[in-house]
Amino acid sequence: MAASFSRFFGKIVLRRNQRSVSKRVFLSYKRHSDPDEGLALEVHRALAEAGHHVFIDQEMSAGVKWAAWISDRIRDCDALIRSSAW
Repeated sequence: MAASFSRFFGKIVLRRNQRSVSKRVFLSYKRHSDPDEGLALEVHRALAEAGHHVFIDQEMSAGVKWAAWISDRIRDCDALIRSSAW
């Protein structure tokens, strides 16, 4: 997975002076696109298993104002992983 991850995903940007080991990670990817979505789900699973809270759009409930939901999570995240495919 590491080779695939490095090929399709950009840098992880962490805020400085974070004391907590567990991070809030926003995962941005191109939905319904291969291999983006599959890799994003693999990264989500791996980070969650490592104890991080990963924000991914598939967690949104029906009826949520998606732009505000995404904006709030980006603003509050410790790290953002963006797919380089879009």
